[in-house]
Amino acid sequence: MQASIASVRSILVHLAERPYCLPLYVLCAQRYLALGYPDLAAGAAYKALLLSDAVQDTADEYHDDACDGLHQIIQYLPLVERISLLKTELHADAGARLANSAEGEGQQADIEVAVWLREHYLPLM
Repeated sequence: MQASIASVRSILVHLAERPYCLPLYVLCAQRYLALGYPDLAAGAAYKALLLSDAVQDTADEYHDDACDGLHQIIQYLPLVERISLLKTELHADAGARLANSAEGEGQQADIEVAVWLREHYLPLM
């Protein structure tokens, strides 16, 4: 129990530093649920849902912040895993979806963020 509480505290410290980081809200929701606080878990999950919407909608006022938050987390993952997922995406439909979502500056980061969001976080929502 104490370890779970310490884990939540640690997540909240990170959230104070990165308030637009979608994966931290998902993790926080999981920890709240494990501790028996479904209301707090629902709030954290809803924030993650709002951030996932912001990542997908380029017109959203928090789009850039939400994309940056997700991209920072992706950067910590093994490069082999990141490349493998992108290769799979490219081969899946010959880049048609990627070409449509890659407009403007930061195309590489936006493609990677969009793929990670779709493959890892949207199934949880």
